[in-house]
Amino acid sequence: MKKKSKDKKPAQKKWILLLAAALFFICNSSVMWAKVQEHFFENSINDTLSATVMSSQAVITDSATAKTDEKAVEKTDEGADAIGDDASDEKAFRSDDWRLVLVNKQHPIPDDYELKLGSIKTSRGSMKCDRRIIADLEKMIEDARKDGINLVICSPYRPSTRQKYLFNKKVKVYVKSGNSYMDSYYLSAQAVNIPGSSEHEIGLALDIVSDRYSGLNEGFADTDAGKWLAKHCMEYGFVLRYPKGKESITGIEYEPWHFRYVGKEAAEYMSSENICLEEFKEQIRE
Repeated sequence: MKKKSKDKKPAQKKWILLLAAALFFICNSSVMWAKVQEHFFENSINDTLSATVMSSQAVITDSATAKTDEKAVEKTDEGADAIGDDASDEKAFRSDDWRLVLVNKQHPIPDDYELKLGSIKTSRGSMKCDRRIIADLEKMIEDARKDGINLVICSPYRPSTRQKYLFNKKVKVYVKSGNSYMDSYYLSAQAVNIPGSSEHEIGLALDIVSDRYSGLNEGFADTDAGKWLAKHCMEYGFVLRYPKGKESITGIEYEPWHFRYVGKEAAEYMSSENICLEEFKEQIRE
């Protein structure tokens, strides 16, 4: 009996050792698995955080880009508005521009107006006008000639003495026709500007006819020269100063031979809007 008991002890120790080894392995395996899980979990968290950060950065970048784009658009719009303003400011004429000075019965020539006269050669000899308009005037005459039209300048600058003579001459004509002096004066003022209120006296207005028609009357409008001037004068900075239908505004009868220099931009604008100088000046004062 004692012998059998001795044989069992080594077997029991062996199983105990195997069981201990198994338990040790299982415990170590659990720890390792936990570490593996922890590793993957941390990586997963890091990846998620990285993705979130990247996404946030992308959103921030997109937002910044969007704001930049908005600012760019705003600047572009502002630029477009500015360009638009400047283009309309093609029409932003200055009321004190020498080319746009308004001279009529209500606006006589200022006492301090400074004449800037120059000479121009015409078929009737050397005449004077404002020297600043000569280049455009000569160009207009030259281009008309190329189209078979021979323009004739018959009355550019007039000194005040000449204007007084012409006005008084007109008054006498009406008086001789049986009108009172006051009626004659009023009627004359519709055909000839009162001395001191004529654009001829500042050298910016010219009476223009042709070598085939020299009459200062409405018939000139039906001539080739009259039609050419009405169509092309604005290209050279001139306007028909007293157009038909504007008599109540200009205070002067229709004169298809009377042209006034206002500059190309203003001339083209007045022509396109079908307005006279009085109306134009009213617009730029608004």
